[in-house]
Amino acid sequence: MTACDLSLSSRRFPIGTETESLERPDGHFEMWALPSGIIVTRLEGHGRSDFAAAFVGACERFILRGRPITVFHDWESVRDYDLGVRTSQIQFVTRHRRLFRGLHILVASRILSMGVTTASIMLSLTGFHLAAYRERRPFDRELEKCLSPPPKI
Repeated sequence: MTACDLSLSSRRFPIGTETESLERPDGHFEMWALPSGIIVTRLEGHGRSDFAAAFVGACERFILRGRPITVFHDWESVRDYDLGVRTSQIQFVTRHRRLFRGLHILVASRILSMGVTTASIMLSLTGFHLAAYRERRPFDRELEKCLSPPPKI
């Protein structure tokens, strides 16, 4: 991972944001891990297990530092995914659910939406809530709310 200043959907992230990008013939994965513990991913094409492993690695670095995390997955452009992606994500979140402040995922594909629904049901059995979005505007609004600095008093 490298530290840099970059944008996602015209958003400028703070200096110190760690980034990772993986390109494969069938898909592209980008991730931004902000110093505040917010992790944003964008996935396009086919969701691969090695993309999931990169995400878990970044989360574990925060967790090892004792930092809670809030995750936003922009997976609106995902067509399909390896079953191992859902399985590894559910296992990771279940194992570390106390350190998650939130998990948000934007999907458009019906196949992915069914997978997210299944994951949500499985996670709800452990008391964890996954916020799923089928429309970009509410997802972006929630992301912006988390990225905005708190009001000064």
